[in-house]
Amino acid sequence: MRVSEIRSTSELEGFIENNNGRKLVIEFKAMWCPGSMMLKTFFEKLASIYKDSELKFASVDVEYIGVHKLNSLRGDLNLGAIPSFYIYENNVLNGSIITSSSDKLESFIKWHSGGYTNDLFMKHETKLTTDPPDEPKIRSLKKNYADLF
Repeated sequence: MRVSEIRSTSELEGFIENNNGRKLVIEFKAMWCPGSMMLKTFFEKLASIYKDSELKFASVDVEYIGVHKLNSLRGDLNLGAIPSFYIYENNVLNGSIITSSSDKLESFIKWHSGGYTNDLFMKHETKLTTDPPDEPKIRSLKKNYADLF
């Protein structure tokens, strides 16, 4: 799958609003940012790995649009640093991360694609049951999610 290049606020809004139920992974980058350039090829590789999944990938070069325009466009955008990665689902921000680490980016995307669900339970020898989760299990999951990043 190809990464969609977004070059205007209207393209960004259209991408977020017309997602056909898919989760959107949006990269905010700049050509002058070494971290953005380090992850460029890796982000494209992730897009091809997840091409058959519910994830859809896009990239926004903040130089084309401007950080102030982007931040005022949506209340959930707060671009304080780049590279930043945002995941939207049904027009709602579902997660974000600021990183130039390929490992952290991959973990972030894998988490939001559902790829870590079983890993977390196996890692801590917690069994999935139909019983409602108890508080220690919930705390354990929150701790593990934070440890990923």
